[in-house]
Amino acid sequence: MSANGNGGFYAPLKQILSDSESEDDKLENAMHIKATDSCNNLDFNSGLQSSKNYSISDMDEFNTNVNTVESTMDNVSFLQSDISTKMTFPRRCAFIASILMCIFTVVIFLWGIPCSEVGSCAANEWQDKTTSWELPYNEMELSGAVQVVDGAIPNTKNLIFIYRGNHMRLEPKTSSENVNGVVLIVGNSGKVGWFTRESRIPTDINCHLLDVNRDKQKDCIVSGTEGLLAALDSVSGTYYWHIHKQGKDLSKIVALDFPVMVKDMNDDKVNDLLTVATVYPNANHNSLLMISGATGMIMAEPIPLMIVCL
Repeated sequence: MSANGNGGFYAPLKQILSDSESEDDKLENAMHIKATDSCNNLDFNSGLQSSKNYSISDMDEFNTNVNTVESTMDNVSFLQSDISTKMTFPRRCAFIASILMCIFTVVIFLWGIPCSEVGSCAANEWQDKTTSWELPYNEMELSGAVQVVDGAIPNTKNLIFIYRGNHMRLEPKTSSENVNGVVLIVGNSGKVGWFTRESRIPTDINCHLLDVNRDKQKDCIVSGTEGLLAALDSVSGTYYWHIHKQGKDLSKIVALDFPVMVKDMNDDKVNDLLTVATVYPNANHNSLLMISGATGMIMAEPIPLMIVCL
């Protein structure tokens, strides 16, 4: 405190430190005491000012050094923490594998799965897009079961029907104006691909029964009124044969049932056909006919079936 009225000698008093004071407070008090002891022989004004400047500058430098050390320790701890958590080789491999698996899954769902169905991938030269269609067929009655067959172009389907024309026309018919036969409708457009003409009326057709020429493509068997039985190509509409015996058509066959397929009986590697017919002059529908599937020729005389009534 002040020693006289003109000014007193100031010196920090020693204080007893409590347990609650920090280490920084202890160090600051020690620096004040040291500065006071070293300046006792100096002039009053200059000594006081020097003591104050020395103490404040030393404390600022000390606090700066302490903060720098603490900051450096924090940075070192942070860097050491990064190094200690570095990814191991097995974990790195698993991480890369998971990324590749995600990419592989995306590729499969975008380009792999959609192409598993026909027509879902980009069209090539053998594929044609199918669209809905509706077309009228004038003076033509489509009948019988619809036959779905393979087209000439791979991966395409066509429809085959038996048809009847307009029999109510007043104009007289000529031999070239037969209005019965078989017609093929192109599956993706509805247009007529080919048609045949018959003087007799077709009543039944099956295009999944027999391979006449052994080209691994099923051909169509057609039956109808007045003993009509023929085989034709399902792709081109060309007839392979009409039922005959030794090169001549059988006009004596009045009616016949649609045939069933039996195993090859004449060793020509084509299955044969068996049917029941009415053969003139027998009026009964009980004659059994064995027909070659490759040529349409009757292989034996009609066999009459005995009907036993109980």
